Amino acid sequence: LVQLWNTANQEERVASLRKLIDIIDDVKISNRIKGGQEILKDLDPYYYPVHFPRTWNETFSALPVEGKTEVFEKLFKALPQAEQNAVMGSLM
Repeated sequence: LVQLWNTANQEERVASLRKLIDIIDDVKISNRIKGGQEILKDLDPYYYPVHFPRTWNETFSALPVEGKTEVFEKLFKALPQAEQNAVMGSLM
């Protein structure tokens, strides 16, 4: 998710964040998510060392905004609960 997030532009990041808030569907959590431009910055890929084919970034970059948010949703839902919690924790 970090690598894909970093390839997304600001508009796509906002759309992905909104999708995540919809997925969480818990006002107590979504109200704690940080606001402003700080939350939309690039994430440090070295903090999350994952190796994957470069073509994934290329394919992801070519998708429209709706396609990107769909990919984020599927990847987020595929994560174990502990990883989902880490993603949400990084937003608070």
